[in-house]
Amino acid sequence: VEGLLVMQGSEEFKDLTPPSPVRSLSAESFGVGAVRLNWFATGDDRMEGTATSLEIRASDTAIVDEAAWLAATPLTGVPLPTAPGSAMSFVVTGLSNVETHFALRCTDDVGLVSSLGNSASAAPGDGILLTDGILDILGGTTSDTYT
Repeated sequence: VEGLLVMQGSEEFKDLTPPSPVRSLSAESFGVGAVRLNWFATGDDRMEGTATSLEIRASDTAIVDEAAWLAATPLTGVPLPTAPGSAMSFVVTGLSNVETHFALRCTDDVGLVSSLGNSASAAPGDGILLTDGILDILGGTTSDTYT
């Protein structure tokens, strides 16, 4: 059969391929005390399959190496991974009005963890952010000012 790979041997197959690191992480102000993180999902084995879990950490300094990752605070309520290449986002709330740095890692079904990707940072906004088109229209006109 064309395209069929047959592996033989006495040893059981072992998954040794971790998920790819997320190198598309970005952060943006998202209202009072909140920052929205955006990225594109990676896979279970580099960019193949769907990873099992995500871990996002926050710090007051850039998360650029293993020591900074270990010192950063893990966040709760993180979404489950989606298909590789799909857009993902997560809103971090309860932040003080200072710049916060974020990084994330993916874990696959056998516990292999991606290496660190990029670190992203943002400070929360200082107002209410309306993101629903209907609510935005009902909230007022472009000439209205809210403080």
